[in-house]
Amino acid sequence: MLRRFAPLAPLLWAALLLLVLELALELRAAKRGHRAELLGIEPGVEEAAGPNAAFGPTAAFPFRGPIVTPAEASGAGSIWIASSSYAEDVYIPVAKIFPTLLGATLERPVLNASRGGLTILSNLEDLEASATEYAPRFVLLYQMSNDLDQISNQLASAAPAAAPGGAGSSDPEEPDQGESAANDQRGFAPISP
Repeated sequence: MLRRFAPLAPLLWAALLLLVLELALELRAAKRGHRAELLGIEPGVEEAAGPNAAFGPTAAFPFRGPIVTPAEASGAGSIWIASSSYAEDVYIPVAKIFPTLLGATLERPVLNASRGGLTILSNLEDLEASATEYAPRFVLLYQMSNDLDQISNQLASAAPAAAPGGAGSSDPEEPDQGESAANDQRGFAPISP
């Protein structure tokens, strides 16, 4: 009976190897805070999660860090961290990210309102939405690249098109293109007043 399956042995070994590799990758994804479909683990589940979880985010506490009540936050001079993935850092356990360590060092509650992809405007909207409830005393804005990307995209989309006539354009407001042609070959863009 087993001899009948002997020609399939290499395929069965390959399937077993792929299954073991898939399970290993699922475990790795779960440890990094991502969804693990085969294991049934949802993203954002921390090691400390459970009925007495010490860290958020939870349904009642939206911040990634040690759970504090609004009364604790407003009474102790809390620090609001406004950032993007710099302070969220889903690849590091929440007990080791810099907002948590900052709060432990300064012995103050920290509200880590950081989420990947946020801009300064998004951080401000989050602060305005939760400021009355948590009343942070200090706000630390640690943000930059998402805003620079957004500004760059806006500037690129609003850039004027090149003059259709090239050198000797009939538009009196348009500078002579002859001089800027050499600059274009070197990669310099002309600057208009």
